[in-house]
Amino acid sequence: MKYRCPTCKKNFDNTADRQEFFPFCSSRCKLVDLGSWLNSEYKIAESPVNSVNQDVPLRQTGKNNTPSEDSEANH
Repeated sequence: MKYRCPTCKKNFDNTADRQEFFPFCSSRCKLVDLGSWLNSEYKIAESPVNSVNQDVPLRQTGKNNTPSEDSEANH
């Protein structure tokens, strides 16, 4: 099966001698990608703090992390 290296975009076959580098085509491409992460060139998108569905109220919990009677009475 043919794959495309995410670093150099070269097409390659994932043969047994390349398994340790997968999904990269070589050790070099694997290290280039690692360097990009370490230099903060890549970032994982962060969801906004206020993205929680605000239409649904949060349930209050009691001492044992179980719903409190007050919160059950309100629903």
